[in-house]
Amino acid sequence: MKEPKSVGKRLLTTKEFMEYTGFGEVTAERFGNSFKLRRKIGDQWRYDKVKTDKALDKLFGVKKHD
Repeated sequence: MKEPKSVGKRLLTTKEFMEYTGFGEVTAERFGNSFKLRRKIGDQWRYDKVKTDKALDKLFGVKKHD
């Protein structure tokens, strides 16, 4: 099976973010805005993968063990 392009990257394109989360385009945009995960860099939107993981952990009540 082929690895997603998002592996090893911190900033994801909208398409990569959708693939990473399984969200559709509208849900990805809304989720990104709600949790302040996306920033416009030049003329393109980028989603922060680290913040995405933290937002999803918080949403689903996942606690990290240090």
